[in-house]
Amino acid sequence: MLRVAAVGLRIHGHGGIAEVLSAGDAVLVAVAEEDEERRDRASGRYGVPAYADWWQMLDRESPDLVVVCPPHDQKAAVTLACLERGVHVLVDKPMAITHRELDQLEQAVARGPGHVQMKLTERFDPEYVALKQLLDSGRLGASAGCVAMRPREVS
Repeated sequence: MLRVAAVGLRIHGHGGIAEVLSAGDAVLVAVAEEDEERRDRASGRYGVPAYADWWQMLDRESPDLVVVCPPHDQKAAVTLACLERGVHVLVDKPMAITHRELDQLEQAVARGPGHVQMKLTERFDPEYVALKQLLDSGRLGASAGCVAMRPREVS
């Protein structure tokens, strides 16, 4: 059974948790969120311990995989800490905001054994798959460009 934890419960955190758990053979063991109200709601929603300090969560819970969705300026640090512990990561984009962070992440992945997967939130949504099929079929003609927006759940 894969032990899953999550850091950051804003826009994509809950979606990342749901995606990982829906794959089966995984259990959520803890969440970390700096906002107290979000943290308390998540603890009640999932029935797991909720931490204000993600370092503490990593040390106490020893997850196999962490869903990383904190504010952008924290993603690289959380991902690096996970990789240094050999913990796999599913990280929301962007995973880094500086070239230095990206270099550090590349080096950590190369050292292994943890793996990183980018959470590309729209790629497999049915609406986008259908649009791609329509575009590929030629029924809509040539595409000059596309901008798509959807409502976001903020919790």
